[in-house]
Amino acid sequence: MNYTAITVLLGTAPSHHRLLEVVSQLATTFSASVTGVIANQLEPPYGDGLGVIDPFACRRETRHREAVEAEAEFHHVLEEQIPRRRCCIELDVPSVAEALVRHATGADLLVVQAGDFAGFGTAGLVLSELVMLAGRPVLVLPAELPPVSLERVLVGWKDTRETRRAIADALPLLRQAGHVTLAEVVSDQGVPAARSRLIDVAAWLRPHGVHAHYRIVSANEHPLLAFKDLIKEIDATLIVGGAYGHHRVREWVLGGFTRDLLLSGEHCTLVSH
Repeated sequence: MNYTAITVLLGTAPSHHRLLEVVSQLATTFSASVTGVIANQLEPPYGDGLGVIDPFACRRETRHREAVEAEAEFHHVLEEQIPRRRCCIELDVPSVAEALVRHATGADLLVVQAGDFAGFGTAGLVLSELVMLAGRPVLVLPAELPPVSLERVLVGWKDTRETRRAIADALPLLRQAGHVTLAEVVSDQGVPAARSRLIDVAAWLRPHGVHAHYRIVSANEHPLLAFKDLIKEIDATLIVGGAYGHHRVREWVLGGFTRDLLLSGEHCTLVSH
């Protein structure tokens, strides 16, 4: 598997120059095409006591101008390095997540910046909805956008279909990594079984060109905190994990590992469901 097509979400913020530089770096590494999706999400009208105000109608021309400027920036930043590129504009959509998912069919990897969701209403809900609907791995970049480094990749392992899907989706990145650590957080009693599982995963990775070490973190309480301590200890530059959750009526209900770590925007993460 390789990433031959990358799709990136761009809001209508003043500039996405740094984000596009990061995407260009990834696309160059994998000789991939790039599709930019410029989108913004509708907000419902509200009353001010005197009448109904439609915030989007008031700024329709401004949003269109910002989208055209974002499209021009997209081509300007990528024109020298990425010949295979295109840009799509999706203005005033009911769901930014669903708009991006419509473009996921032709993508091997979706790239989003956590900070970009601040203007999309309930930011965490939009991002979690995207991850759960996409059917593609999602690379979530921190808001401050440090350079994407594959020097120390940490895979949060759990013997579930979500994690097995995530590690398979991450193979192109893992092959480029300087150091890969497989880690599972278990109780004291679960250490022997965890060791057996991680040895099997490392053995599966080797024929794929990935040489991984493993770490077992014993924590009878607060497993998420124990995993965060490991992130700091090894100074992980990318975290790979499966997204756990289910759809309940009109909201995505996510587990703590997905919500508080993978989608928090604190770290560069590769998430798959």
